[in-house]
Amino acid sequence: MRKLLIASMLGIMSFGGPAPASAATYLTGFATMHLAGHGWCDVNPGAGIEFDNGFAVGVYKNSLCRTSVYIAKEFAYSFVPAITGGVLVGAVTGYRWKITPVVLPEIVFRLTDSVKLAALIQPITTRIMPAFVAVQLRYSF
Repeated sequence: MRKLLIASMLGIMSFGGPAPASAATYLTGFATMHLAGHGWCDVNPGAGIEFDNGFAVGVYKNSLCRTSVYIAKEFAYSFVPAITGGVLVGAVTGYRWKITPVVLPEIVFRLTDSVKLAALIQPITTRIMPAFVAVQLRYSF
């Protein structure tokens, strides 16, 4: 199943042609505050890359202290030049389901020309994932 997800990620990333290296953004893992229950892993180290077409792939240690692989598409709207908001839609492994669909609202603050701070929100607790707020650094290169 993991091989299928990785093959899908590579296929989606190549859709529309490869992104130039100058358009890539490095994504860190997450610092997470869980809003329900206790015993969750709040430090979620990881790494990913987002391409100029809005697709992102990566790996991180999730809230269950397991390794997760994700693929997502960012749909963003610029409120003002330094702030965008939107939603990430994708899939992630490593939770209670082998592949979990994900829809996460986000707000992104541009700190410098190459550094952004993203806040992602899971507003409700489900059987699969607790409610949380997570922050992530993004470095363009």
